[in-house]
Amino acid sequence: MYHAIATGTLYYLEASSTFDQEDFNRASEFLKSARDVCQCYRRKSDSFFYSNNQPYTEIEAHAELGYAESLLELAFINIMRDEKMVTFFQSSLKIRECYSCYKLCLQILNKVQWSNPTLKKEFECGVFFGLGAFNLMISLLPQRALKILEFIGFSGDKELGLGFLKKAAAMTTCLRSPLCGLMLLMYYTYITNLLNLEKEEEQVESELLLKIWLAKYEKSALFLFFAGRHSIVSFNLTLAIECFNRSIQAQNEWRNYHHLCYWELMWCHAIQGDWKPAIDFAERLACESRWSQVSYRYLKSVFILQLLHDDKHLDPKQALAYKEQVSELM
Repeated sequence: MYHAIATGTLYYLEASSTFDQEDFNRASEFLKSARDVCQCYRRKSDSFFYSNNQPYTEIEAHAELGYAESLLELAFINIMRDEKMVTFFQSSLKIRECYSCYKLCLQILNKVQWSNPTLKKEFECGVFFGLGAFNLMISLLPQRALKILEFIGFSGDKELGLGFLKKAAAMTTCLRSPLCGLMLLMYYTYITNLLNLEKEEEQVESELLLKIWLAKYEKSALFLFFAGRHSIVSFNLTLAIECFNRSIQAQNEWRNYHHLCYWELMWCHAIQGDWKPAIDFAERLACESRWSQVSYRYLKSVFILQLLHDDKHLDPKQALAYKEQVSELM
């Protein structure tokens, strides 16, 4: 069961970075397989003729949790690959079902007669991760959207969500604990910065999380990336550049994750007025990334103009070549 969920999750992460239809189809196929495996072990629903009042078994509890996870990832894949309103509505209903499953899992947690402490801890970590992620992300939505979601059964409490995620991240031996750490780091280093919610104590927590996880996974591309983001927020651009370069070197399988590093490196060099590397990274993104060619080429032309303005000793031939590039880009 967990082998199927883990395989599906890896393909889901790959598809969410490439936005390639073949990757979406492959991830969807594996996640459906994981969902079906979990469905086989889930407790049968009560009916008019049959009611099961016995406590959940350990397998039934984990199957319920795995079903919620695979269904949630399937819903997000459908939203990403098809932006039609009908698809969004159908996926929203699936997400609501996932949320109900997670709330049921929280009730199950203290009712199961756990014979294996490891299984209980893994289940607890998974429940805290799911409910924490739901509460945190929903609480960050605009007030109008939040009212609509609360009307159809969702609720979002930021502090409750952060509390769940911190508890799950502290269970460092559990399967989902690194994912909880990554979600907290995303909140501390990206979301608070974008929404102007930064607090000094959260940056301290971010630093502590990075120390824990980089000690355990010193060559993790994702934790190195967030170490770079933390360094940017802490105004240490030299260390940020080092972390992003190490993140790029850490893996070559998912090259689309390199584009996140290229974007951050481009801005690190631009902030320092180091225009040539900034131009190079903008060009790399324009050549390799599918996100926004207009943005990349516009930024490249701006950096070239800044270079021409600041560097009075630039070789005339190189200056002319840069001017021609700006003309082509504009």
